[in-house]
Amino acid sequence: MDYSTSFESSRNQNIDIDTVLSARLEEFKQKLPERFSKSIYAMKAVHDNVPDEWKERLLQARNKGNGQRVILIPYNVESFHWTGILLKFNTDKNIELAQFMDPVEYSKFYPEKLQNQFAEIYPDVSLRWSFVEKHRDPRQSANLTIEYLLKATEELQLTNEQDTGMSHSHERTFDHHSASSSLIEEDRSFSTSTMSQSHMAKHRLLKQISNSEFEPSEIQDAPKVSLKASQTHQSSPQYHKQDRNSNNREEREFSREPRTLINSTNETRSFESHSSSSQNSDEIDRSVTKESLRNMYNDFRSMPPCSEKSIINLLYLLSVKLMGRMTESDDSMVIPSQIDTEIAQQLKYLKERLKIEELQSIGIQNLVETCSINVKDENWQAALTIIRKLFKQLSPLNMQELFRLIEKVDDAAHLIKDKNIILFLGETGSGKSTTIHFLAGSQMQPVIVNGLNHITPVNIRNPDLRKVTTSPFARSETRYITTVTVNFKHVGGFTDGDIILCDTPGFEDTNGPEVDIANGIGVVRAVKGCKSVKPVVLISYKSIGDRCRGVKELAHVVVGLIPGIKDNIRAFSYIFTKFPDSEKQTIHALLRDINDELNEEEKSNASFMINI
Repeated sequence: MDYSTSFESSRNQNIDIDTVLSARLEEFKQKLPERFSKSIYAMKAVHDNVPDEWKERLLQARNKGNGQRVILIPYNVESFHWTGILLKFNTDKNIELAQFMDPVEYSKFYPEKLQNQFAEIYPDVSLRWSFVEKHRDPRQSANLTIEYLLKATEELQLTNEQDTGMSHSHERTFDHHSASSSLIEEDRSFSTSTMSQSHMAKHRLLKQISNSEFEPSEIQDAPKVSLKASQTHQSSPQYHKQDRNSNNREEREFSREPRTLINSTNETRSFESHSSSSQNSDEIDRSVTKESLRNMYNDFRSMPPCSEKSIINLLYLLSVKLMGRMTESDDSMVIPSQIDTEIAQQLKYLKERLKIEELQSIGIQNLVETCSINVKDENWQAALTIIRKLFKQLSPLNMQELFRLIEKVDDAAHLIKDKNIILFLGETGSGKSTTIHFLAGSQMQPVIVNGLNHITPVNIRNPDLRKVTTSPFARSETRYITTVTVNFKHVGGFTDGDIILCDTPGFEDTNGPEVDIANGIGVVRAVKGCKSVKPVVLISYKSIGDRCRGVKELAHVVVGLIPGIKDNIRAFSYIFTKFPDSEKQTIHALLRDINDELNEEEKSNASFMINI
C-alpha cells in the first residue's frame, strides 16, 4: 500500500504528529481491517529534551492493552527532527521486537540515552535500528515517521499471517558489544560447560554482526549499496566502558598457552587436513594438490605448441614428482613412466620454443639454465619454483586459472542469492578464515606449526567448513569467495534461522592477479545478488606497520572497493585480531593517533576520512 500520497497535503508543515498518527491509524484500520485486526496503539510523542519522558512512556506501553499488541511511539529529537519507535508485545507483556526508525539523512542523533533507559525496563531486549528511506530535510521527518510506522505495522501483520518464521536480522541492534575486539583474551579449557557457554557467545556475536547490513536491491553495474542499518561506533568514555563490560569472557574461547604440535603421524594428519599444517617446503610444496595437477594437465593438453604449453607441462611434471604416490590412483591424468626423462625432454622443447618465439632475454635464459641445473641435481622443489617464476614472467595473467576462479565465484554467487550474508574482508593473514571457523562452531586449539603460533580448528562439525582452511603462514589459503551457512541453533541460539558467512581472499593477496581479479568480481557479485550484506573488516596487529601505514592502506582499499562508502559506513564492523594483551586497550588511542597524523591529501578525501 502506498502511504506517501496520504501526506502530500501536509508536507513541510510542523504537524501535530500525535493527532495525525492516530487519525491515519484509524483510517487504515477501517480500510484494511484484515491487516490491522490486532491491537495497535499510538502513544503520545516523547521529546528528547524532557527528562524521563521516554522511560515514562515505556512503562505506559507495558500496561497498554492486553495480549499481542503493537505500540507506536513518535520521538522528537529536536525542532523538526522526528523519529519513531515500534514495540511488539506478546501475551506475557514481554517485548518480541523493538524497532527504531530515523528518516533523516546524515542524522547526528545517536540514541544512547534511548537504549540505556530502554535496557533499564526491558533488560533482555535490544532496541534495534530499522532501515528506512532517508530524506535530507528534517521538516519531512514527521510525515515520514508516520509513514514508516504504519508501513512497518502492516508488514508485521503480514509476517504474522504468513507465519514465515523469518528472523528480523535486517535490523541493527544498539547492544554495545564492540565488534572491534580481539577474539583472544582469556585462558579457556575445553570442558563441556565451557563449550556450551562458548556456543551461546558465538550466537550472540553472530547476531550482533548480522544486525547491520547493506541492502543491495538498487545495485546495477557497480557495487552501489543503500544503507540498511547502522551501528554506533563512538569514542565517548561511556561507550568504551559499556564496551568493556559487555564483552563476556565466554566469548574468548581459544587463548590457552600454545603447545608444541606433536610429531605423531595421526595428529599431524588431522591438523593438516583442516589447517594446512603440512610438511616443510623443502619436502613438498603445499600448493600442489590433485586439483591443481588436474588443472595443469587439462591446460597443456588443450593448447597448441608454444612456450606456454611447455612451461605448464613442466609445472605438471615437477608437481607430480613432489606429490609422489599421491597421484598414482588418479585415472584422469596420464603420468609418464619415465618422468625424469620426460622432464628433461620438455626442458629441451622449451628452449626450442623460446628461440622460435624470440623470447631469449638474459633473464629468461638464466631461469631456464638454473632450472636445468636443479633438475640434474634432482632438486625438484627448487626447479618448480624457478619454472613458476618463468611462467609469471611470460604469462603475467593465467587466463585458464582466472576462468576457473570466476566459475567458483559464480557458484558462490548462486548460493548467496537473495540471502543475508556477513562478508569478511581484510588482508591476507588477518584471521578471516579462523574467525569464520570460530563463529561457525569449530573448537579452536592453540598449536605451534613450524615454529609459528597458530590457532587451528579441531572437532569441525559444519560440513561447509571443509572448504575453509587456516594457516599460520604468510601465503593465503583462500582463493575465491567461500560460503559457510551457520544455523543459529547449532551455535547456541534459541531461534530458528541462519546466516551465511563469506570468506574472501585477502587484500593484496599473495596468490597472484588472478585471485585479485576474481576476488573483486566475487565481492561485487556478492553485494549485487544477495538480500543484504554485513561487511566485517579484520585488522591484524601484525599488519599495522610503522606509523600505522597498514591501517591507512587497508582504508584506501575498502574505499576503492565500495563506491559511495561514506553513505554506508555505519554498516561496517571491525574486528581487531592478534593484538597482544598489553596492546588491546590501546586500539582506540591508536585510531585517534592515525586520524591526527593524516596528511592534507588524505584529509581532503571525504570517503577515506569517514572510513578512518
